Amino acid sequence: MKKKLPFFLLFLCLVIEHNALIAKNYVIYAISQKVPMGEETEKLEKVYYINIGKRQGVYPETKLQVLRRHSMTDPRDSRKRYLHEVKMASLKVVVSEDEHAMAIMHNKNEQLDFLMNYPSPMIGDKIDIALKKEP
Repeated sequence: MKKKLPFFLLFLCLVIEHNALIAKNYVIYAISQKVPMGEETEKLEKVYYINIGKRQGVYPETKLQVLRRHSMTDPRDSRKRYLHEVKMASLKVVVSEDEHAMAIMHNKNEQLDFLMNYPSPMIGDKIDIALKKEP
């Protein structure tokens, strides 16, 4: 029994550390928007809910990049597919909690309107923390 205890504790520590080291994808998991009331001065903003929060170092005023996977086929060789991550927009965090955050649109990449079917951020888009300062 005494010989098995150190091995059990070592196994338990490795399992705990392994779960902490697993990479997690951060994505937009919900979007909400106010119902328009028909006023001329009304400005509608979408609120994006993201599964990244204070534990990952995201606080209010943090800028996040929205990336969308876009696959393309090689026009010369139809069997080759290339997967690109395209920067769709940047979001500004307004509320941050331990495991999730709420953000609004900060900057949108207008050049992608011709490339994507839906050029705005949507559920399932990948989130990355913007490391460079943006204007």
